[in-house]
Amino acid sequence: MMKQDEIGKHGEDQQALLERPSWRLEPANSSDFDLLADIRQQAMKSNMEANGLFDHALYQQYFKDSFDPASTWKIIEESEVLGFYVLWNKQDHLYLERLYFHPKAQGRGIGADILTFLKQQATAQTKPIRLEVLPQSRANAFYLRHGFELVEEREEEKLYEWGPLQCSCVVESFTLEAAAESDFGLLADIRQEAMKDEWAANGMFDHAFYREKFQSTFDPTSTRKIIMEGETLGFYVLWDREDHLYLERLYLRPEAQGRGVGSEVLLQMKCLAREQGKPIILETFPESRVNAFYTRNGFQLIEANSREKKYEFKPVSLDVSA
Repeated sequence: MMKQDEIGKHGEDQQALLERPSWRLEPANSSDFDLLADIRQQAMKSNMEANGLFDHALYQQYFKDSFDPASTWKIIEESEVLGFYVLWNKQDHLYLERLYFHPKAQGRGIGADILTFLKQQATAQTKPIRLEVLPQSRANAFYLRHGFELVEEREEEKLYEWGPLQCSCVVESFTLEAAAESDFGLLADIRQEAMKDEWAANGMFDHAFYREKFQSTFDPTSTRKIIMEGETLGFYVLWDREDHLYLERLYLRPEAQGRGVGSEVLLQMKCLAREQGKPIILETFPESRVNAFYTRNGFQLIEANSREKKYEFKPVSLDVSA
């Protein structure tokens, strides 16, 4: 994994990628229909054709019949409308009916931040977000990358859902305890148990070397043990940097994996990140099975190379004009 000074250098190299221009959200009105219909057609043209839907006039009429300005928000940069979304506030969920961008605005990370903003709305209302996507749409990969789960697959569409975070100061199933210098041997054993197969898959067989490396960086003040019924199931190392939280390690014994403990531990970190107004950054092996775990839990891939992948969980606040 990269050292902290290396992270800083990569941050400078990626400045153009990570710095995004400001935009705002504005409610739509009835006079916006033609503009939004045009954006929708440009955004969906290739997807509709890939799914055998060629009658654009028919779908424009369908959009007109269902157009509701009160549930529609324009995404504006300077004076230009880049796209829009339609969000219905249902009794037990938020339904994201549409999220469309003009082709020239795609691939800039704006859609990811809009989703984060909507997730925060869902969290505040304790409701999930649901949406449907055409079977052959490239949007399927987009929503999966941003933590949505495929819950139903039909012939004409796929149904996805994202569940809101429930922040709680009390963890009933386990406790988090500060580590001590004397815990090193125990935590090093847990680390080796958790990583043995992954190290082998990445050609890293010198366990003694990695144990020594772990000892050289071991800092009890940034390390928390995960304890259930008196047994240490795992641990994590979280560094509080000036502008972000850096999750260096999160390890669980094999028998504790797949039980939801890791997701609950991440939830506590996310609540801390919100309180401090800082993102969480972490790195993984390129082919690690934990990549899917972090993606499911709302982390976004922001950088990748042959050595590692870099993920971020970012509490985002967008400028919403009333």
